[in-house]
Amino acid sequence: EEIIENIIKGAIRLGTSASKLHDDIYMPLQQRNFEMELNKINETTSKTRFGKELFEYVKRNWTPPQSWVNVHFEYLHMNFGNGIQLDCYDYELSPSVIFGLRIAYAFFIEKYYSMTFIEFRTRALIKNVGKMPIELFKNIIRNISKYMVSHNFTFIQPFLSGTAPQAVVAQKQASTISFHLVDCPLLDNASMIRIMDHFATKFKAPTFPNRVYEWKLCAPLLQLLINTGGLPRALERLLITCFLRLCDGKTFFNELKSHDYNAIHMMVKEDLERMYNIYGDVKSNKYLAMKLIYHCVEGIPVSDKDCLDEKNPHLTIENLQRDGHIILTPYDKSLYYIRMPLFFIHIYNDILKIVDVEMMNKAFRIDHRMHWQDWELFALNYEAFRTNLAIEMGFSRMTLGELYPGAYGNDIYLQMYVDLKRLHVCEANERFPNNKKLTNKSDNEPIDLESGNVVVLNDASADFAGIILVRMNGARCLLMIQYKWDYGSKEMTKNIVDNEDAKNLNKLISEIKKIYEGYELITIIFTTQPYNGPQDKTGALIISRDNFDKHFGPVFSSLATFSFIRATNPNFWDAKRLKNILDGIGDESIDDVIKKRPYINKDHFYSENPKAKKQKLDFFPLDVPETDVYAPYL
Repeated sequence: EEIIENIIKGAIRLGTSASKLHDDIYMPLQQRNFEMELNKINETTSKTRFGKELFEYVKRNWTPPQSWVNVHFEYLHMNFGNGIQLDCYDYELSPSVIFGLRIAYAFFIEKYYSMTFIEFRTRALIKNVGKMPIELFKNIIRNISKYMVSHNFTFIQPFLSGTAPQAVVAQKQASTISFHLVDCPLLDNASMIRIMDHFATKFKAPTFPNRVYEWKLCAPLLQLLINTGGLPRALERLLITCFLRLCDGKTFFNELKSHDYNAIHMMVKEDLERMYNIYGDVKSNKYLAMKLIYHCVEGIPVSDKDCLDEKNPHLTIENLQRDGHIILTPYDKSLYYIRMPLFFIHIYNDILKIVDVEMMNKAFRIDHRMHWQDWELFALNYEAFRTNLAIEMGFSRMTLGELYPGAYGNDIYLQMYVDLKRLHVCEANERFPNNKKLTNKSDNEPIDLESGNVVVLNDASADFAGIILVRMNGARCLLMIQYKWDYGSKEMTKNIVDNEDAKNLNKLISEIKKIYEGYELITIIFTTQPYNGPQDKTGALIISRDNFDKHFGPVFSSLATFSFIRATNPNFWDAKRLKNILDGIGDESIDDVIKKRPYINKDHFYSENPKAKKQKLDFFPLDVPETDVYAPYL
């Protein structure tokens, strides 16, 4: 106590414990099963466990030996990545001193005084103690292991959290300490929904009359959750932004419609960039960064011994994971997928400029509205992104089947090779093909469609294809990309495809046949409907929702699916969309239909609206398995 009193002389005492703010946004653990590990500990030691969730679990479920009296549990969380991180000064310290200083700071200073750890260390430390440890991790384990295996009044059960399981395995092989690895996958949608429900309950968030939380119909908030990719640190930054930086949790849930969700996206993006130093890493090795993002976007598995940069053989997948540069998820026993949340893709593109930064910012923009043109803008950038990324990887030609994975169509088209040119994204002022001379909305400069190096978003009022581009294969191929919302048909049939294809061809041929004579004309259709027709359809490629995972890959498929199925989710329909579904309904009746929201499932929707057209409907997030539809009774 005397030492601490001397250290804190002149320090400003905080009015509120800093830990209180942290506890308000502490995320409950999901998809982390500690029971097996706890049983293994009980078999040998029957002692406590580190980690907040496990700590609480032990307090509730563990029975201490009868000889123990006045048992006291103490929880301590030290985040070495923020505030008390290791630095060059720690090279001169032993692991015991490294831990001791941080424990003292966490218990006696951090929660109560306006004093940084560096200031505390400067005041507390006697310099030149010990020497630089050769292997820090090994020394740390050696110093804390005596509290696990010897007879002390204090027992410490370390719970190590990090991204280097290989280092732990290597240490296990070289010591008598036993390690048990807990599987910590990226969070799925169900887990993120349960976490948000936890905070909705904690902050007494408002509900609809049927006790469904209002946040579950806040589309931009759902999109932000998806953008985290299930990375716990990204989700944590999102929660901190929403419940601390922007406002408090109760205010956030009460004012869902007033928040600037795009600003939230940008704040989280900036936080993650600083935490992971992504700009610095990408700038230092753009070649490696490009290969990492390529393997991630295309879903190409790697082994932990692979090296994607031939000039730097030490930069193996194993070492990149150890140093926190990448996230791996298992593919099979020896291979892994590289995973990145959409936030990371956005950050990488700021430096690599795979597509125009300003256009990508626009494509990633998050707000309450979701017009069809917004979806097409996302798809437009995705088309350019994959093409330009393939060029960076050294590809000069690809088949249409490789460019449009998951597409149904005739093998003649799927196996057709086309040349790759770096694509620039353009939004046309004019309607194509009514006007052959197109100009770009950004600068009113002419768009050279026939050059093959632009992908063009057609004017919103055009009844022709939403996206157009030219690709070369000796001759020129004009690709006409259509995106079909589900307006009542249960399935995408051959007749619908034929009609869509014919509409494009007839429009094109009737107005500019002479100009585009000799072009190969190919219609590409994206649809929310399942496709029920011949898989070798001639003249068109069809990508239905059931193949979105294949086409958009592991990074973009969740966002693409969510954006697309808003068209088939009555909880997100606007009045115009509802009028299309409900024949002969007036404005007053439309208001009544909207007031009945949220609809829980299709039976609920059709029982409330018996005249509605029969079609396939979605009710995300209310239809996600292993989540609660209704708020709990309090």
